[in-house]
Amino acid sequence: MNVPPVLVHRFCPYCGAELQDKSGRCWLCHESKSETNPYAASAALPADVSVPTSFGAWDVFFTILLAVCVVLTILVGIGFAVQDQGMLIPFAIFVGPPYLITIVRGLHRIGSSKPLKPASLFLTLMISAVATALVAIMLAVGAVIVLLIMCLNEVGAFK
Repeated sequence: MNVPPVLVHRFCPYCGAELQDKSGRCWLCHESKSETNPYAASAALPADVSVPTSFGAWDVFFTILLAVCVVLTILVGIGFAVQDQGMLIPFAIFVGPPYLITIVRGLHRIGSSKPLKPASLFLTLMISAVATALVAIMLAVGAVIVLLIMCLNEVGAFK
């Protein structure tokens, strides 16, 4: 008597994705697969796919640091709005991209099995702010050089 082969579906214990190959990591979340009995696996997703989350002292520290950065940015923006509303445009140009990048990166990982740590979000904000500042400095230096060349050309230094 011929017995048809049994289709065994195995699922990642971290994200619930169907395991497709024999490698040591899940194709979706890249977590190590736990040793499971392939004959005991069912065809349904696991009922409880819980991700162990640890929120330690460093996470609290970076969460507070990130909150302080957001509050200070809001206070500076309010100060510009009260004193000189024309400065809100350069302020938004300088502050907008780092916060937008941080928000998008944080929202991108919401549905993931491993959300971003506060330290990673804080570093994203700081690196984006430094990159934005460097671009602003390069643009200012370029504008000064172009202005200097135009002034020297008007005086006749290049004739």
